[in-house]
Amino acid sequence: MLVAELLRHALPGRARRYFELGRTQQFDKLFTAYAEFLAMVEDFLAPTRHKSLMDGAYDKMIVRLAGIDFPPRLLSPYEWFPEEVYEQCRRVVEEKYGDWR
Repeated sequence: MLVAELLRHALPGRARRYFELGRTQQFDKLFTAYAEFLAMVEDFLAPTRHKSLMDGAYDKMIVRLAGIDFPPRLLSPYEWFPEEVYEQCRRVVEEKYGDWR
């Protein structure tokens, strides 16, 4: 779910590219592109390591990363990432993968 949400909300251009590569059966390019995407996901999630938060916290971070004004709070007892962790994740995407949008 996380991967689909990241593509759909934060990287729609990449989602279209993957769809077109699959639709036109360019599987060699698709698998290469997907390997690059998985490396980006690892970079993106690196600041969240050692945090044990529910999936909704990740979903909200991805939606916010896409530019949608979305309140990060969750119902108790669940927690949102500290703001500095969100900023680290955002910087990774902007600095290393800004051309993916």
